[in-house]
Amino acid sequence: MQDQLQIITLILKQPQGLIVLAGPTGCGKSSTLHAMLMHCQREHSNIIALEDPVEVGLDGVHQMGMNPAVGLDFSDVLPYVLRADPDIIMVGEVRDAKTAQMALSAAQTGHLVLTTVHGASMGAALSRLQRLAKMSGDDFAITLQLLVEQRLLRKHCELCCGYGCGQCHQGISGRQGIFACHAMQSERLLKKDLSDFCASSSAELRQRAIQYFDQGIVSSAEIDRVLGSESSLTIH
Repeated sequence: MQDQLQIITLILKQPQGLIVLAGPTGCGKSSTLHAMLMHCQREHSNIIALEDPVEVGLDGVHQMGMNPAVGLDFSDVLPYVLRADPDIIMVGEVRDAKTAQMALSAAQTGHLVLTTVHGASMGAALSRLQRLAKMSGDDFAITLQLLVEQRLLRKHCELCCGYGCGQCHQGISGRQGIFACHAMQSERLLKKDLSDFCASSSAELRQRAIQYFDQGIVSSAEIDRVLGSESSLTIH
């Protein structure tokens, strides 16, 4: 985990580029984005977050709640946000082509853009994002700065060791995040780096999960539930 934090904090110092978090609904992507923004808030005063909806107030961050029903969607608000020339922009989720194109354009023109893309894997999420943005492979890869795929595993209750007690919910107490992180640092092998990471990110998530299994924090059944039954083959 410490090595991943070092990667993330390094990339958050970059003046521009795109940070993408990928994963299915409910895997904690928004919470990770909020943590990144609070880290950035220490050094930047002009941070704008577009969220649907705003769930948690963040000190020092200008938050705007989206409401598509009244014409306040990510693609509608982004042009006005860019006129304010913020240092950092958070776009809660890329859902359509217009948002994708504007987010990547902003990431190429002096803004650090943080966003999420829904997908069962990093490869699927990035393929969808690239199609929406209608960018060539080279331009797309160059714009990316950091890729994070994540999941949440349910943790055993430490008091009852998963059997169930008055301090937990049927043996479950809290969640443990697992992450696969990759910084796009090579300008020569960008496309290859990207392809290799997408192919290996699921294996990295499984490896992280197994570490928590070995520590008695999560069960093999929980790893199977979140990552698929093939993960059980690598648990000893």
